[in-house]
Amino acid sequence: MTSRRVALLSRAAVAVAATVAFASGSLAVALAPAAATPSKQEVRVITANVDFVLSPATVRSDIAQFAGRADVILIQEAKNVVLRNLVDTSIWNVKQDTSSSDRAGSAILVRRSQVTSVDDFHLVLGVNSSSCPGGGIETRWMAVATLNLNNGGRLVVAALHMPPARCQTGIGSSYDRMSDNVVQLSRDHPDRLVMGADWNKVVLSDPNNIVARCSGRLVVRAPQGSIDGFMIPANLNSDSAQSLASTHSDHRPVLVTLTVPATF
Repeated sequence: MTSRRVALLSRAAVAVAATVAFASGSLAVALAPAAATPSKQEVRVITANVDFVLSPATVRSDIAQFAGRADVILIQEAKNVVLRNLVDTSIWNVKQDTSSSDRAGSAILVRRSQVTSVDDFHLVLGVNSSSCPGGGIETRWMAVATLNLNNGGRLVVAALHMPPARCQTGIGSSYDRMSDNVVQLSRDHPDRLVMGADWNKVVLSDPNNIVARCSGRLVVRAPQGSIDGFMIPANLNSDSAQSLASTHSDHRPVLVTLTVPATF
């Protein structure tokens, strides 16, 4: 048998074996696997009140202090600044409605490298402008967006700012009415909503029984004694919240790391 004929027969045998293997499904082990998508993705979320009385330069500096530790930043009291002018928009997807000062107050920043898209950004009414004892407040809005994570998981995040102590005068107060709307927001996004806020009450005390009224869907993550922190889905793993350094006020940014499965 000539060497050329042997070579042709060998090639034919390889082709037949490959066909059989493909038909049986065993060829998959011989092929290079596609790049794996992580089953779980860690998402570092910071909530921060940047204090509307500060200059844009000070707000820029303050955000720079903690931005490197965050994948998502939920911001309050940003009504005097345009956040897209203060951060690198090639790194951050900035969601802020600057059509009026009250609508600009709460905003969301998302690190572009951690998501495939940020969808459905909108504002939900927290409470209408109110003439509280000792000074009124503007209308307060809750900034909401859906994050489609790299691993296929999906989070709904919200930044909000609850009314101050002078508006916490019991049933029917501005704080009471906004608490009702926070509970409704949780009902609108059951088991998926991550809220970061200046709650203007100690978060671990469960302000106005928001967690209790959400039928076990939420848990609180905040440092001891802090009025800044999170309410997150009870079915989502997270570490303990920690306060970060602040350069300007009594408000300290709070960080929590969430572990989000691909099926979330």
